[in-house]
Amino acid sequence: MKISMLAAMLLAACGACGEVAHFVYPVPGHPDWGQSIQHRTYELNQKEAHQIAWGIAARFKGIDPTVRRSHHKYGMEIQLVFHDGTYDWFAPTQTFSPNDPGWQRLSGLCQPRKPVKTAVFHYRLATAGEAWYDGVTLFEVPDEPKRAPCRVEEKDGAYTLENEFLSFSFVPQEGATGRRLVDRRTGTDYAGEHLNRRLFLDQFRQGGACYRRQWKAEVKKATDDEVAVEVSMNGPEGYPYLDVRRIFSLKRDSAALDVAYAWHNQPASMGDLVIEPWVVNGLTAHGGANQQVMYPTAQGIRKVGPTGDVIKHKDVIGGWHAAGADDRRTMAFAFDWANYAETWHFLAGNDNLMTDLILQPVKIAAGGTFTTDYAFFPLPGVKTPAWVENGLAAGIETADGKVAVKVDGARRGVFNAELNAAYANGTTQCVRTVVFVSQDQTAELGGELPAEGLGDVVLRLYSGGALVFEADRSWAPGHLYRPKKAKAKPAEVKPFTLELKRDLVTPHAEFARPWAGGRPRVLFITSIHQAREIVELQQRADIEARTVRLAFSENTTSWAMIERFGTYKYFDMNVSLKKELESRFDVIVVSGDLMGPVDKENRALIEKQLAAGAGFVRIGKKNPAMDGDKAAADWIKGNVTPQLLLEGAGKVRAAD
Repeated sequence: MKISMLAAMLLAACGACGEVAHFVYPVPGHPDWGQSIQHRTYELNQKEAHQIAWGIAARFKGIDPTVRRSHHKYGMEIQLVFHDGTYDWFAPTQTFSPNDPGWQRLSGLCQPRKPVKTAVFHYRLATAGEAWYDGVTLFEVPDEPKRAPCRVEEKDGAYTLENEFLSFSFVPQEGATGRRLVDRRTGTDYAGEHLNRRLFLDQFRQGGACYRRQWKAEVKKATDDEVAVEVSMNGPEGYPYLDVRRIFSLKRDSAALDVAYAWHNQPASMGDLVIEPWVVNGLTAHGGANQQVMYPTAQGIRKVGPTGDVIKHKDVIGGWHAAGADDRRTMAFAFDWANYAETWHFLAGNDNLMTDLILQPVKIAAGGTFTTDYAFFPLPGVKTPAWVENGLAAGIETADGKVAVKVDGARRGVFNAELNAAYANGTTQCVRTVVFVSQDQTAELGGELPAEGLGDVVLRLYSGGALVFEADRSWAPGHLYRPKKAKAKPAEVKPFTLELKRDLVTPHAEFARPWAGGRPRVLFITSIHQAREIVELQQRADIEARTVRLAFSENTTSWAMIERFGTYKYFDMNVSLKKELESRFDVIVVSGDLMGPVDKENRALIEKQLAAGAGFVRIGKKNPAMDGDKAAADWIKGNVTPQLLLEGAGKVRAAD
């Protein structure tokens, strides 16, 4: 059944800001302030008793809530008049607050017991004061169809969850990666058998590729209304005390695959754990050269087509992305977590799309758990989303000289809609109405607003009076999209400090204790296997040593560091190195080619130390594990001269 939000049933007199109904109570001659002072009538002429969507926006002024002369509620009631002349009254369970001076919104569905001929909107106010009403809307909607029951099955090691809209399959023994995600309405499969086209290729920013592990699976719910399967694994590489869980679920009335993520830091860790979850999805893209991936940045919605290169963005303002083509086979992916470090996208050729979302560092106390939710859902009517949130997606375009807005949803619902348009000449227009969105129905609105001279268009949707969705799009050059949610401050990452003790003394000759030139401060960047050498040097030479340890390969684990700190990867090493470089050193000693894992910020800090007179010592031959690290080789070549290597610039002279 086609539902047009621009049908004649929309109250034209209350359709735009500035054309609102305004009443002052009490009205002379009306002894009961709460009675219907004004009303609007809608011709429905139903043949069957289908549901009716309704909505209204209101604001109040000068209300004294202690003065009541009627049992009527603030706001409105609907009189449903049947073909035989009888009628019923419908009053919403929610009411307006007379103490809120701003615009308030109510909307919902009512089910008549018989076919309705006319529906009458009655405005009411049960005390003295002023009231403004806008966006008054009534229209018939299709009844909720009886949906097919959900089901879950396990066969040959693979689990499949299905409802009327989606079919999702994954294999726990293959990293719990998603092999198939099919929109059953169109037959489109967004995943694939190849590893790089599977969903949930998750890992961490610093090591810990979860998709390389075998997961356990357990059916948590198997009813007609909902199916859910939990997958879990513990101790991903580099995180021996971390448990990772996901719960995949499908609901009977939802066109979304819901995924509940949880990362649990075991009490045995005995300390805080900082992680950077890296959520990766491989997709079988559709649409060939017209395929594109979309995601929000501070400069607007970024759209990227096939490039063959990885596209990275750090100014991400929302946790969603979408993939689609001209035929509108678009799929949206959305987190409820707003804090992201960056997003990566790789769209190669016609059928391979990789999307990555890297979360800001999250601190988890010992025994604590960090959780967030993720949702996948197709967009049957929205080609290019302006925003995705709370199971809703909206596209804002222009067509036939008017603003054209389409809204898709993973679930059925009625929303108060507010569409604001700002124009280049400084004028503004606003449309308030009600939209009905369902798994089968794309809502359309906006046709009252002209497209000529558009600057910025903002769409807001409200449910139960609360703002649940906001999207904007600008046609003005250089306009920045407004962030919908402020980024939280990343978790504080505690530097790991390793103090080397000299309690175990070996036979030695103290050839440089004390040192006539004073005790030099030396920073050692060494392998995880080279702590004892530093202690031996301290026994022989009068130096103040600090050390930062790391491995030649991030996949090489320092279990001693992990047992002490819970995790220890390149990220942790760089945090510790940055803390050490806040102090002045006379010499910096690097084992082999371990400059490779040192990030750009710390390399710049080392350059400042060298410029201030510190010496630089590289010990050992080139390590084969670091072959091909051109960035590290170029850094050494550009910053460490042969003279500096041979003579140093501080109190210690050493050579390679």
